[in-house]
Amino acid sequence: MKATDNNVVGNRIRSLRESKGITQVEMCSHFGITQSNYGRLEKCDKRIDIQQLAIFGKVLDTSVEYLLFG
Repeated sequence: MKATDNNVVGNRIRSLRESKGITQVEMCSHFGITQSNYGRLEKCDKRIDIQQLAIFGKVLDTSVEYLLFG
């Protein structure tokens, strides 16, 4: 990640998702949203709420703390 990148959480999510071989389409099923709406979550982490962070943590086998703080 670049030091100037303001989308830190979204980038962590994308990186974990890709490392686990999970597609955006597969992630959509956990959130009940379309792929385009899911893509917006990864691109603009300001859209992600705490409930969604908990789902990301469960699906990606990580903690909310890691997603937020690294």
